[in-house]
Amino acid sequence: MQKQKSSYLKQSCRYLLLISLILPLPANSAMSELRFKTLLNICEAAQSNRDLGTVSSIAQQLKAAKFNTETDLGKQAVRCIKAAFPPDKKPLSYEDLTGEINRLQIELSKLCFDLLELKPTNAITFEPCKKFY
Repeated sequence: MQKQKSSYLKQSCRYLLLISLILPLPANSAMSELRFKTLLNICEAAQSNRDLGTVSSIAQQLKAAKFNTETDLGKQAVRCIKAAFPPDKKPLSYEDLTGEINRLQIELSKLCFDLLELKPTNAITFEPCKKFY
């Protein structure tokens, strides 16, 4: 009889653990301060490493959280969200666009020459780099 109770208790605990892991937290539940700070630290590290996928994932979680935008942590959360989902930019001028194209062309030529050193046979047939050789 004792063994049966112990088995039932273990089974119940497993079931509750499984349910708590599967079901999402209610949307109106407050995020713990520790989790909030951890998400902010991860977002900051991802931004410094230019890991846009992680920044976007963290920002999505922060968007669902309720926080005070007047605090330092709240302002940090807003920066993370803006980094992942920047506001629409104004249309660029002709000068801005040509400057950006020139900058990208210089960057592309450097990358093409790096590719040429790494794999010369593949590099000379790679269409975007042909004009630089």
